[in-house]
Amino acid sequence: MKLAWLLPDHSCDRQQFGDLAAQLGLLAQQGYPVCRTLLVSTGWWQHYQSVLNANSIAALIPGNSTTLAAVQDAIQSTLMPQSWLIDLTTAIRQLQTPTIVLHPVLVTAEGIPLSLQDLWRSQLSANTTPALTLALKKLWATLLHPHSLRCYQHLQLTWSQLQVAILIQPVQSMQASGRLLYHSGQWQLEAIWGLGYRWLTNLVYPDYYAGPVADFSTLTHQHQGSKHQILHLTPHSQLHRDITQAAQQNQWVLSISEIRHLLKLLVKPKSWQGELLWQRLPNGEFEVTHGRALSNPTPDLATLALDAKANVSGASLQGQGVVPGSAVGSLAIVTPQTQVLPPNQILVATTLQPHQIALLGEAAGLILEQGSATSHSVIVARELQIPTVIGVTNAIAQLQTTRTVMLAADQGRVYLQGASTALNDPPAVELSVESSQPPTRVSVWGACNHPHTITVLNNQTVDGVGLVRSELLLMSLHPDWANGHVPNADQVQAQLQTLLLELAAAVTPRPLFYRFADWRSPKFPPLPGQAALPGDGLLGQRGVYAAQCNPWLFDLELAALKVVLTEYSQIRLILPFVRRVSEFVWVRDRLQDKKLPPTQLWIMAETPAIAFDIEAYQAAGVQGVAIGLNDLMQLTLGIDRDVHNLVEPGDLAHPAVQATIKHLIQQAHHAHLPCSLCATIDWSHHQTLVNNWVKWGLDAVVTELNAVGSARQAIAQAETID
Repeated sequence: MKLAWLLPDHSCDRQQFGDLAAQLGLLAQQGYPVCRTLLVSTGWWQHYQSVLNANSIAALIPGNSTTLAAVQDAIQSTLMPQSWLIDLTTAIRQLQTPTIVLHPVLVTAEGIPLSLQDLWRSQLSANTTPALTLALKKLWATLLHPHSLRCYQHLQLTWSQLQVAILIQPVQSMQASGRLLYHSGQWQLEAIWGLGYRWLTNLVYPDYYAGPVADFSTLTHQHQGSKHQILHLTPHSQLHRDITQAAQQNQWVLSISEIRHLLKLLVKPKSWQGELLWQRLPNGEFEVTHGRALSNPTPDLATLALDAKANVSGASLQGQGVVPGSAVGSLAIVTPQTQVLPPNQILVATTLQPHQIALLGEAAGLILEQGSATSHSVIVARELQIPTVIGVTNAIAQLQTTRTVMLAADQGRVYLQGASTALNDPPAVELSVESSQPPTRVSVWGACNHPHTITVLNNQTVDGVGLVRSELLLMSLHPDWANGHVPNADQVQAQLQTLLLELAAAVTPRPLFYRFADWRSPKFPPLPGQAALPGDGLLGQRGVYAAQCNPWLFDLELAALKVVLTEYSQIRLILPFVRRVSEFVWVRDRLQDKKLPPTQLWIMAETPAIAFDIEAYQAAGVQGVAIGLNDLMQLTLGIDRDVHNLVEPGDLAHPAVQATIKHLIQQAHHAHLPCSLCATIDWSHHQTLVNNWVKWGLDAVVTELNAVGSARQAIAQAETID
C-alpha cells in the first residue's frame, strides 16, 4: 500500500490512485484551491481481495449465500498489516480535523465505464485508529453487497478489472457548498447552506445561477431553491440534519459579489473545463473537493437550467432516494395486476400493493411514483437493502420504452440506458458506527418485516425484536393471496408456526414482540368469507376491529402462537391499531378462551386518543404500550404517508406530534407500564428528538435492523445529556 499527498508540484499516478484522483491532482497543479487530500493506492484493496478465494464474481452472486457469508466473515476478521495501519493513522492526523471522509475511487481498465464510480458509498469516520479500521472494512463490504455484485456481472467485469484506491479528506462544518459546471463558454452554479452538497441534493433544491464565461457579472438564469434542510457535523463525527432557519430559507446563499469572486477563482476554461464540487470554509474561503473533466461537447448550458419543481434533467429522472445504494438492470413495470416477475429486475410502479411486497424478494431496485420513506414497501426494501427512489413523477410513462437503467438511489436519480453519467454527484456518505456499541439504558430492538430477517438476526447487536409486522410476513409467504388463491388454513398456521419458531430461536433469550396482523381493507385481500370492502386503508376496517369482523386469520395466529409460546416464553404480543378499550377486552378474553400460555399483552398507540385513556387500558389488563410513529404522525397531522406530496421533512418534529409522544410516555409511566417507540427514521439526523425521548423516559426504541447501530449511538449520546 502506498500513501501520497495531493500536491500542486507533483503529478498523480492514475494507475495507482485512479482517474478521479488524477483529475483532482491536475486541478491542484493548475492553481485551483484543492482541499487537502491523502491518497491510498490500490494495495489495500489487493490485500483484502486475497481473502476472497473466488474464481469469478458469479460465485458470490445471491443464490450462493453461504459462500458470500463466508467471504464477508473472512473480511471482518482480516486485519490490515500493522505497519500499514500505523502509516495511515500517522498520515491522517496531519489533516488536523476530528472527522474524515473516505471516498472509494475506481481504478478502471480501458473501456470500463466511469459510471461504476457511483456504485459505492463514502464512509464518514472519526480520525482515530479503531474508527479508521472499521471504515476500511465497511468500504470493502460495500463492494460485496449483492446489488454491487449484480452490477459487476451485468457489465461482465472480472476481479482483475476491479481495482480500488481511496481518497481521504478532512470534514468540518461549512458556511455553504455546491457545484460549478462550465463548458462551451457558459457556467452553471448551484449552492446550498452548510456542509455536504453531494449528500443533500436529493432532499433540497439548491439555488441556481447561470451565465456566460465571458462576463461574470451577467446572469442569464437565476432560480432561488428550496433549502429547508441543512447538515451539521456533531462532535461524535456524525452528520446531523436540521431544519434551516426561516430567514436562511428565503435568502440567497451567494451574493452577486460572492458569485463573481467564486467564478474568478474557479473558472479557468483555457486550462480545464468540467464540473467542480466546492465548499466555503468557516473563514469565508472557497476550496474544491472533487473535479471531473468533460470530454464530450455539451449543449448550451442555459438550456439545462434547473427548475426547482422539475423532476427530469437531461437523460435522468429525479426523485428522492430513501434506501441507499445503486443498481444496474432491466426494468419491470409493475401494475396492480402483476403477480410474478423474473429475478434481478428494477421495479417501476406507482405504488406497491401489500400483496406485491413479495416481488421485492428478488428485486435489484425499486422506483415509485408515490409513497414515502415510511411506506410498507419502502420499509421492506430497506430491510432487504434494495436501492429505492420514490417521488419520480410519471416514472412509468417516461420509462415505458426504456429497457435498462442505472439506479443511483444515493442521489435520488434514475439514469436512462446510454445516458452519460459524467455529471453524476459523488456517492452519498455512510456514517461510520463503532462495532462495539456502548451500553444504553434505553433498549434498542429491531423490526422484522420479511422472512429474510431470520438469516441476519444472529449477527445483530440488538436487545431483541420489538416488532414483527406479521401481515407483511404473511403476504411474503402467500403472494398469490390477492388473486383469489386463498391459502389453506392449516398451511397458513403451519408456515407461520415454523417461521416464528425459527425467529424465536434466533432471538432467544432476548424478547420478541409479535404484532397480530393489521389486515387493512381494501389494501389487503379479503379473508375467507369476506367480500372486498370499500373505504380507506388507513381509517377503515383494520386492526383489532378487522379481527372482530372476521376472526379467521386471528384464530390461525393464536393457534400458531400457542405452540410457539410453549417453547419460547420470551415472546410478547402486541395488538395493532387499537381504537377502544372494548377491543382490547375482546382480545384478552379470546386469548383466555383459546388457553394460550401466559404472556405480556401490549397495545400499539397509533391513534392519538390512546394518549388520553392509558389508565383505562391499564385497568383492563394492558401490560405495555408501543408507540407506532408512522400512523400516529399521519393521524395527528391528517396526512397520508403514501401520498408523496403530502409528506414534508419537518412532519416528525411537528410540535403536535412530539407533544403526543411526550404525553404517551408520561401517561404510560404514570400507569406503571413500559413504553417503546417504533420509528423508521435516520437516527443520526434527529439527535434533538432522540434527546427529548430519552429525557421523557422512553424505555425502548424499535428500528430497522440496518439502523440499529446509529440508533444506539444516538441514544448513548442522549443519555450522556440526560
